Amino acid sequence: MLKKNFFFNKTILIYGFGLSGKSAFEFLKKKNTCIIYDDNKHIIPKKYNSFLIKKTKLNKIKLNYIIISPGINIEKCELKNFIKKNYSKIITELDIFQLCYPSIRKVAITGTNGKSTTSKIIHEACLESK
Repeated sequence: MLKKNFFFNKTILIYGFGLSGKSAFEFLKKKNTCIIYDDNKHIIPKKYNSFLIKKTKLNKIKLNYIIISPGINIEKCELKNFIKKNYSKIITELDIFQLCYPSIRKVAITGTNGKSTTSKIIHEACLESK
């Protein structure tokens, strides 16, 4: 069952616009203010340019959440200091799924990279919730 109001009227930074960043953006943009930042701006399709934010403008926005794509190393990324200062606001696309659909206890993991890591994170989260 969908928890309808958890992500409603929030301001969310999507950091990294690969497959997971784009899918998080598409899911959340309908009922939230979503902004995009990527260290490699050239990968972002032009149709998303109006959602891009410059690094210098980030401190002027009150964010509710920061969704970081799995491939971003927060110790080496362009927003390292900003991320460390706002660490408590970081969530992942898995958090979005769990918060929106809390009664679903099954997750299918597909793709080329990251299945083992994702499985381990899910396993640890399930152990913590017991």
